[in-house]
Amino acid sequence: MLFLSIVLGAAQLLARAALQTAAGRAATAGANLTRSRAEELARSSFDGPALRIESGFERRVTEYWDPAEDRWQPGRPPASSPWLRTIVVRQYPSSALADGALSDDEAVAGGANPALSHLKEIRVTVRPGGRGPVGARTRPATYRLLKSY
Repeated sequence: MLFLSIVLGAAQLLARAALQTAAGRAATAGANLTRSRAEELARSSFDGPALRIESGFERRVTEYWDPAEDRWQPGRPPASSPWLRTIVVRQYPSSALADGALSDDEAVAGGANPALSHLKEIRVTVRPGGRGPVGARTRPATYRLLKSY
C-alpha cells in the first residue's frame, strides 16, 4: 500500500511538470512571435503601408497562424489555429511625450497633416488560439515600442 501511494504521488508530480513545461514552451513561442513581428515593423518605413493609418486614430490588424500554410493569415481564425495576433499602430506628435506618457486623446488621426506625426506606437499581442497545450494556461505576450520619424 505504501508503494502504491509513492507511485501515485510521483505520477502526479510528473504530470504537473509536463503541463508546466508545455505552458513554458507556449509562452516562449508566443513571446518570440510577438517580438519578431514588432521588430519587423520597427524596420519598416515610417510612412510605409504597414504603419500607415488611413482613417481613425489607429491601424488594427488581426491575424491567425495557419499551420497548413505555415504563415500568418488575416481574418477570422478557425478553431484549430494555435496563435492569434493583433497589431495596433497609433501616431503621436513629439509633444505627447512631454508628460512621460502617451494617452489616447493625444493620438493624431490618419489623414491629418503628416507634419503633426513624429512618433508611431507599435503594439503587437500574440495569444494562444483554440488549440493550445492541454491544461496549460498561457497568457498573451505583448511587445510595445515607439518608432520616431
